[in-house]
Amino acid sequence: MESRFDELESQIQEIGNALRGLERRVVRLEGGGAAEEPKEPAEPWSPAPAVGGTAKGWLPAMVPLVGRALLLLGGAFLLRALTDLEAVPNVLGLVLGFLYAMLLVLAADRSAARPQGAMAANFYAVVGALVAFSLVVEAATRFELIGVAAAAAGIGIAAGALLALASRRELRTAAAAASLGGGLSLLALLRSFPEPAAALIVLAILGLAVLWTCDRHSWRPWKWSSALLADLGFAIFPAGIASGRFTTEPDLATGLLLALFTAYVLLFSARSLLHGRSIGVFEVVQTLFAGVVAFGGAWRIAGADALAPGLTALILGVAAYSVAFSRAVRHDRRRSFLFFTSLGLALVGVGSLRFLTAEHAALVWSVLAIVCAAGSARYRRVTLSLHSTVYVLAALLASGLALAATAGFWMPDPASWPEVDSAQLAVILALGICLVIPAARSSQSWGWLSLMPRAALFLFFVWVAGGALLAYFAPRYLGTGGDVDAGALATSRTGLLAIAALLLAWLSRRPRFVEAGWLVYPLLALAAFRVLSQDILAGRPVTLFVSLALLGASLIASARWLHHDRAADDEP
Repeated sequence: MESRFDELESQIQEIGNALRGLERRVVRLEGGGAAEEPKEPAEPWSPAPAVGGTAKGWLPAMVPLVGRALLLLGGAFLLRALTDLEAVPNVLGLVLGFLYAMLLVLAADRSAARPQGAMAANFYAVVGALVAFSLVVEAATRFELIGVAAAAAGIGIAAGALLALASRRELRTAAAAASLGGGLSLLALLRSFPEPAAALIVLAILGLAVLWTCDRHSWRPWKWSSALLADLGFAIFPAGIASGRFTTEPDLATGLLLALFTAYVLLFSARSLLHGRSIGVFEVVQTLFAGVVAFGGAWRIAGADALAPGLTALILGVAAYSVAFSRAVRHDRRRSFLFFTSLGLALVGVGSLRFLTAEHAALVWSVLAIVCAAGSARYRRVTLSLHSTVYVLAALLASGLALAATAGFWMPDPASWPEVDSAQLAVILALGICLVIPAARSSQSWGWLSLMPRAALFLFFVWVAGGALLAYFAPRYLGTGGDVDAGALATSRTGLLAIAALLLAWLSRRPRFVEAGWLVYPLLALAAFRVLSQDILAGRPVTLFVSLALLGASLIASARWLHHDRAADDEP
């Protein structure tokens, strides 16, 4: 404000000089002689600098403000003393004290409207916050004049008035007082009441209101403090219920916890869709913290079989995918697309486990893997290709196929291997379909990592398809228990790896399956390791001949195919 007054002063002075120059020229043209030159003032006039407007003046300006703040606090204590002496009824003293605090907030607003009044406004706002929050907390916890609902409402009103002041006059200190003072006061109520639902509701609303205010004015620190205080309060809540400290009904407690996470997700979605805001570090961290607090606490209170957490996760997961594929987010903001798709992936996975058995969840995830692969091909998004790979891996683990495949490659006795059922075969089929779909494989932001999801799919396919073949044929043709042919089993495993490397080298000659070539040499190295560590020890001359022949043929053919492709690429 001071710089604007200085600029206005200089402009007025320039206009005056120009007018005097015009006057002299007019006099000369009319022949009336030279106009008397006005004497320039020895020093341009400038208004007396406001106290506190310079670096040297901030201390003289602050000293009277500190004194004024002490007097205002003294007035609050005077009212408290009158109440203690029963000169004023307790309830009336509480009301007068709260009105006194609100008058201080109003004084802060009036001071901020005046030039150079920001410092005084900040002092008034801080003193008003101290009076209001301490008064309400003490009235509720020490004197027990009001309950938790009335106390939470009073804190909410005071914090709302401070946030309105901060937004109207752009006072960061008022926003900080609302965020820290209001949040800590609400946490103090949790320690004194067995039914803290009202305090938690106001705590969540305060966090959202501070976030909205800080976003409007680009104030970063205070949205972190209010959100973390809300997370802390909601984290204490289920622990208190489990210990018997809080008496809130389980259904209400679960609803409050899920409402916190839902509110933040909906707010972040609205900011991205309506206001075009990109997702940043705060949104990622707060979603993670709120999600862990909400779902962890809800399942702790209601049990693993509770319906509400799983249903909420599924609904919000579908909503997150919908936001990610909206026109604004899909085309313009890469970080937002990655955030909402990842959120959808996590929530759908968590929610589906509540309603489905592991076998059925594996089938659903297999279908979702195909859908994500098709979406990656349709929208050219590597992120969806990664989601397809994650869903495939989840299906492999949930169906037990990962364990069965690992047993086929490593466990010595086929009698102890898990059997491969029809559901597991369906998962393998879904994996093969994902490999055939031409998912996105190039992205400027991903770079060479764009090929990694499909390379992982090839690795999964070799792992589970090879393990399934061994699990089917070995118990039937190689014996079980003490009758197992260890040499033939070792040769079967080595030969399967060698043939898989050969097939991958052949597939890599086609542009769609170029990632398959990355696995050729690692598979051949693994096959050679098995020959040295297993086949030689357990095999016979015939089985060793088969192992070495298959490995040698695969080395020659694979190297030729891979070298042929490289030479073809180098041709002009």
